[in-house]
Amino acid sequence: MRGRKVKVTTPAEMPENEATRDEEKPAWEIGDVVKFTGQTNYNGSTEKYGTPCKPGIATVTGFVPGGKHPYHLIRKPGSGATVYGWVDAEYITTP
Repeated sequence: MRGRKVKVTTPAEMPENEATRDEEKPAWEIGDVVKFTGQTNYNGSTEKYGTPCKPGIATVTGFVPGGKHPYHLIRKPGSGATVYGWVDAEYITTP
């Protein structure tokens, strides 16, 4: 739109609650190799019910901020893991 003025707000100009709002940032990046210690994976990041799986070494392949199960993992061959799906963050550690 020609001639339309848009005000850009910097963090310093935002109200306190907006400027300090902590957006969920992933603890793990896509491509990171992690150790999964849980025993359940889910078909979607918001699913209520999951399926059993075996823990082990896996690769982070997805992240959904605010998801009930925010990380998607795929097992690493030879690790003994069978995880392939969305998991809870609390069950992910450093390998």
